[in-house]
Amino acid sequence: MEKSRKPYAVLILAAGEARRMGTPKQLLPWRDTTLLGQVIAHAHQVKDADLYVVLGAHAKIIQRQIAPIDFSCIVNSKWHKGLGSSIASGIQYICNEHPRCQGILLLLGDQPFLNGAHLQQMIRMYKKTSKKIIATAYGKQMGVPALFHPLYFRDLGRLSGNEGAKHILEAHATDVLCLDAQDLTMDVDTPAEYKRLKE
Repeated sequence: MEKSRKPYAVLILAAGEARRMGTPKQLLPWRDTTLLGQVIAHAHQVKDADLYVVLGAHAKIIQRQIAPIDFSCIVNSKWHKGLGSSIASGIQYICNEHPRCQGILLLLGDQPFLNGAHLQQMIRMYKKTSKKIIATAYGKQMGVPALFHPLYFRDLGRLSGNEGAKHILEAHATDVLCLDAQDLTMDVDTPAEYKRLKE
């Protein structure tokens, strides 16, 4: 029997090596969990979406500490080729497993302040607007979290190297609705940032 699927999917990108951090930042302590655990907890608040996490570097270590009980884990063996490779592997996996998916929401695994309320607002706006992409505003720029209509799954599934979703957003700017997340988009890349944000 085919597994029952929710209409949307959330794809968390957490495959990076975190070279500047010097340690797997996905497992850095954050509140009562880890950095990645916090993002997963926020993503679970999107009730009408199945959750997927792309791992790569340190995958075995992370899987031992964050058991994929209520989400699907995708291991990208080509993680070292860059973010685009991880996006493509995740999109291809979801499309194969959930061919009727109505939209995929891309998240980064190192933005612990992005709460469930913002993510759910993206889903609500996606349902209301005729736009096929809901992105997050970074000043005059736009980026992830971003929710994509199936119309763009093929382009996302063809990404490679360090090429992320930004050029897709820019190429189809007239089909994008941006939401302001204010300071929720702060990410963690270095030990100094981690210490500052924790405080």
